[in-house]
Amino acid sequence: MNKAKPSGKTSVQKKRKSTQTKSATPYTALILDADFQVRTYGEAATEMFGFEQAHIVGRHVSQILPALGEHLGKAQSEGQEIRFTGLHMDAVRDDGKTFPVVVGIREDSQYAGHRHVVLVRNLESIVDLAGEQ
Repeated sequence: MNKAKPSGKTSVQKKRKSTQTKSATPYTALILDADFQVRTYGEAATEMFGFEQAHIVGRHVSQILPALGEHLGKAQSEGQEIRFTGLHMDAVRDDGKTFPVVVGIREDSQYAGHRHVVLVRNLESIVDLAGEQ
């Protein structure tokens, strides 16, 4: 009798492996100017959003993070400090498809409000895992 040998991997390890292949870029950072136009958009951002750097630099952040544009506009009109953490929203890829992210933004104190740092975490793998349970 030939019995199949167990792979030795637990279901959690198998899920981890499949999750890792879904999102090669879980995090990226952007730098925005005082008008919330993208000034720094690196290779990790290109991998996450699909847009080439030349297509995004100089454009408003709302092109890739529409809800962030709304938050920034509201905060600016109300004279609030530009500092958010844990904002859950959808991001937009170059093909128009959306995917879940969590965003944090703060003013870069070295530039006195003329520059903003945005951190973006891709949540696709987390959402996929939750759906598998």
